[in-house]
Order: sequence, then structure tokens, then C-alpha cells
Amino acid sequence: MPRSAAVHGVERRGSLCADTIAFRDDLRTHPHAADRCADVEREAAAQAPGLLAYSALKARTVARIMSAAREGGRPQRRPFGGATPPDPGKDTGARA
Repeated sequence: MPRSAAVHGVERRGSLCADTIAFRDDLRTHPHAADRCADVEREAAAQAPGLLAYSALKARTVARIMSAAREGGRPQRRPFGGATPPDPGKDTGARA
């Protein structure tokens, strides 16, 4: 049976989490980029025999969007409600 979804886990407040939120926010605030990303994902899903091939086929588009989101090439909201996320390397004493 083909997959209908993939679930990814990331460290809360880590750099990958912040990147994922920035990517999401960029797509939310830039409909043209969101449409292009959706088109590329549909094309990749139709062509790819598996998840790794699917990821490879959409990698260039994802990289462009992520670059714009990281570099502030587009206006975006800050993750974590605008607060600066804590340094993942610093022990705050809090336990999950």
C-alpha cells in the first residue's frame, strides 16, 4: 500500500525545528512559493518510486525556499512566538 503521509521528529527548539517553522511560515506568507512547492511535490510523488527518490526530486525547490526563509529574503514571523529560542547547548536546568 502506498504511503499517504510521513512523520518527522525533531528536537524541540533545535535548529531543525526552527528551520521547519521558518519553512512553514515562508510558505504561509508567500502563496506563489507555496504553489510552486505543491506543484513540485505532486510531480515528485508521481515520478518517485520511494521516499528517498521523492525527497531528491524536490530537494532543489525546498533548498531555495529554505534559503529565502533563513536569509530573510522574505518577510517572516519568528518561531516560538517571536521569542529567541534557548541555546540547545546550554543547560537551563529544565527537564522534559
